[in-house]
Amino acid sequence: PGDNFSDPGYTAQDAGDGDVTASVTTSGTVDSGAPGDYTITYSVTDSAGNTGTAQRLVHVKKPVDPGNKVVYLTFDDGPSKNTEALLEVLAEKQVPATFFILGTNADDHPERVEAIAAAGHLVANHTYSHQTDEIYQSADALLADIEKCAETIRSILGEEYPTDLFRFPYGSTNKACRDYRQAVREAGYRYFDWNALNGDAETGTYKRTPEELLERFKQTVDDVDGRKNEVIVLMHDTGSKGNTVKMLGDAIDYLKELGYEFRTLEYAQMKE
Repeated sequence: PGDNFSDPGYTAQDAGDGDVTASVTTSGTVDSGAPGDYTITYSVTDSAGNTGTAQRLVHVKKPVDPGNKVVYLTFDDGPSKNTEALLEVLAEKQVPATFFILGTNADDHPERVEAIAAAGHLVANHTYSHQTDEIYQSADALLADIEKCAETIRSILGEEYPTDLFRFPYGSTNKACRDYRQAVREAGYRYFDWNALNGDAETGTYKRTPEELLERFKQTVDDVDGRKNEVIVLMHDTGSKGNTVKMLGDAIDYLKELGYEFRTLEYAQMKE
């Protein structure tokens, strides 16, 4: 909001007339000062009288006040048998979250992906397979797996659903993938790491109790609080993370006590 909408451009080709871009007409407006979804329609008619149309969905986001404390809850690797329970806690506490899903899990349980989106949370891309020994062999291999996940998300939630948010398996600073960050950006994706966590996937922590996860969560949040206004919390949505479900309500209450506003990552700016 606040910036004027600038059309990113378009071209139109006709089998008989060739380039008919100059004949394209547009309709629809975008109010950059009012958050919401807007549709721009492009139309063109060839010399034979045939008319073609295309549409562009423009999403105007509510800005984040740089003076506010904002937290983004994120869950990786789902959906899983614990997704429903996570959604119940989030609904009870009335806060949004971002779910970085795996395409293979989404294909197995599309209804869980639909439930995430229907509850008002953001579905984002965490690759299709998470097979890092394969997808981190090259930028092309990684991008192919990312796009396969994006296609899965669109097949479940619709072609217009935004699929530009991405999280690297094990994070973008991992030496196995950090050389691919530019390729991911150039492909049109925004990627996000984290600066706080509950430790549910740290080495040797498989049996951490809910209380231990909450303590680790508070430790990492406290380390960021006061130094930065944005906290991105890493947690996991897998079948073995039932203790994350059990500690989530207390974690949310702690963040509320610290004065944080909860948002999904669609509102965040990617850090270079």
